[in-house]
Amino acid sequence: MIVCCFGHRDAPLEMRDKLKEALLKIIEQYGEITIYVGNHGRFDFYVASVAKELKYLKFPIECYIVLSYVPTKINEFAYYRNDQTLVPEGIEFVHPKKAITYRNHWMIDEAKV
Repeated sequence: MIVCCFGHRDAPLEMRDKLKEALLKIIEQYGEITIYVGNHGRFDFYVASVAKELKYLKFPIECYIVLSYVPTKINEFAYYRNDQTLVPEGIEFVHPKKAITYRNHWMIDEAKV
């Protein structure tokens, strides 16, 4: 099952525990899950960190950071080297002001597969 996570850039720390509970319930119900999450804001960071924690604890979970902008410098991409990342096809042709919306729609479309 593919789970897409969208949230606000300013999420309270208490959100992390609620995310962990929710992801554990989804794993319990569906077994192995794959998470697609962005890379902008605190909520996205919480999702990625909880997924990393659960994977370390041997839960059947994968997490992909879905970038909304193609990295333009080699050191920008190095930040994501240890995480699994995806760049939506065609995003390089999208105006930067619409890139996050494009990425979010792409994530939803991929989750429907």
